[in-house]
Amino acid sequence: MSGFANTLQTLAPSPAALVGLAAQAGVTPRQVSLARAGKPINAGAYLALCGAIGVDPVDGSPRPVKSVSSNIEWWLLSHALHITRGLRPLNQRSAAKVIRVSPSTVCRVEAGKPVSIANMVKVCAFLGVHPDGYTTPVGCVCDRVSRETPTETRCSDLDIRQGGAAHA
Repeated sequence: MSGFANTLQTLAPSPAALVGLAAQAGVTPRQVSLARAGKPINAGAYLALCGAIGVDPVDGSPRPVKSVSSNIEWWLLSHALHITRGLRPLNQRSAAKVIRVSPSTVCRVEAGKPVSIANMVKVCAFLGVHPDGYTTPVGCVCDRVSRETPTETRCSDLDIRQGGAAHA
């Protein structure tokens, strides 16, 4: 069993503790239960759990506990990979060799489709950005684009530092 699963078993030994950890991380108790059993869970849930228990998702080292959204902005990761690949210049097959993933994984990421946390970590290392950088800010409204301008994000009219209160 992995160190991550062992840590979860220590922190959530009972059903009540499991539900509490799930609430703290913003994921379902089933996701915590699966991770605690050493089963695979989606990348967003893994990042949120790592934030809640104070473990870095890249190397497993301790870090301060922080709130991380379980929602990954796959479109942002997609564009970052496409742009970085273009700047190097690499085609999908050669980028896959550099990243150490399959060409189909590069294709999936660039199509904005979810991939495993292991592949996401490899792509993020290639991009030079921590995986947490591709999660939705905690407290952000899910409506991505406002109606005013095509490039203004919906989060821009929220003051996230003050708990998500909208500007008047």
